[in-house]
Amino acid sequence: MKTKRWTRSLSGLVLTGALFWAGPGCDSEDSPLAPYAGGERVLSAVTIEDSTLVPRITWLGGYATVIGVNQGLRASLDPSLVWLVTKPADALSYPVKYGTLPSGAQDLTGSFGGTTTPTLVEDSTYTYWIMKAEAWSQVSQLPNRTIMVDSSVTGVLTERNDTLRVNPLYLTELTERLDLYINVRDIRPFGRLARLTVFQSDTTSRLLVTWTITQTGLTDSLIAAIGLTEGSQYDVNTVTWELISEDLTVQPPVYFKNNVIGSPLRMGDEVPGAVQFTVFPASALKRGTQYYLWIANKDWDGVNRTRSTPNYAFATFFVW
Repeated sequence: MKTKRWTRSLSGLVLTGALFWAGPGCDSEDSPLAPYAGGERVLSAVTIEDSTLVPRITWLGGYATVIGVNQGLRASLDPSLVWLVTKPADALSYPVKYGTLPSGAQDLTGSFGGTTTPTLVEDSTYTYWIMKAEAWSQVSQLPNRTIMVDSSVTGVLTERNDTLRVNPLYLTELTERLDLYINVRDIRPFGRLARLTVFQSDTTSRLLVTWTITQTGLTDSLIAAIGLTEGSQYDVNTVTWELISEDLTVQPPVYFKNNVIGSPLRMGDEVPGAVQFTVFPASALKRGTQYYLWIANKDWDGVNRTRSTPNYAFATFFVW
């Protein structure tokens, strides 16, 4: 899913009457864009591929010499680097896939104390930056400074305190939080049977559910049913997932009467001796939605769902 993005690049580039036909034989980089000083084109519009931990990085404004990826909110030649790739003479063309070194390029991540990770990390914020050769020849000699776009700079760059302010002809940046999988917050457990907990994952949108039996006199930690609905209370009209014990040794089959489901349990998992009455949705849970999760053991009365109901427990949580 797409996430909120913040960009310090000159992304509001306006196409005006200066557009013109470039003539035959032109590739994507030869297509006309609005001119900047001296007819050059502003680097802009960094785009990061969605739904992957190894995204393709694309930009506008011509080929470049450097692609940098820092973990955090700023570009810098320092240990926050997770990837730094260079190719002389603005020979880097887009798209470039994170972690895949383009032909003829060099990986300089370790030269500035950074460490390349095989993939980007879920729920982490990264700053992606693209730089031209004119700026790189100076920036590469000035590590541990913040690197940022500044449209007021008339030359290539200016150094101000601990910040390198670079003309948008030579630099574009994008800061973005990587958020492929759903997250949970505001988990509120209730009920006599057990204390429920829900955990998010950095590899899947199927949440992990655990429970600890708290009802006096019970020693069996297994349960007979678990379910999920939308909202702050049980609603049969918004059932999202149900896993219920099933006994096929008798006819007709008997449900809810065997404790066969153990903790921990990943939402959507199959369990021997149980059946999914409502299959966990392939599209996962909805962001911006509150959910009601419930569990019961074989001795639940099958009707009441209050905090004091024996053999029953529930929790509410919010997905974002």
